[in-house]
Amino acid sequence: MLNKSLFIILGLLLMLIFSFNFYITSKKEAFSLNKKYYEIKYKYEYYNYLKSLFKPIKLDCKKEDKIYICEFDKNGYKKIERLFNSFVDIKRFTITSNGKKAVLKVEIE
Repeated sequence: MLNKSLFIILGLLLMLIFSFNFYITSKKEAFSLNKKYYEIKYKYEYYNYLKSLFKPIKLDCKKEDKIYICEFDKNGYKKIERLFNSFVDIKRFTITSNGKKAVLKVEIE
């Protein structure tokens, strides 16, 4: 009886370890796929990508080396802040506002 319950507990423990390992591996793969997707967006169409994301918001962007500077109205502030906080390979971004207009500066790696 003790032998059988020990075998069941060991089997459940082994199942738990394998399922946790699979969960961690799938999370890492999903993260790297997202990172690759954003890197492609940065390299090839960053300016157009920014403009398409915020079509309802008046967005005027200019590029200086690896820094993108965009102006937009104050209604788009939170949406942009949330979006850029979730990007993984943005080196630094700042948003400044004077009440009517805001300026976003994005520096990519």
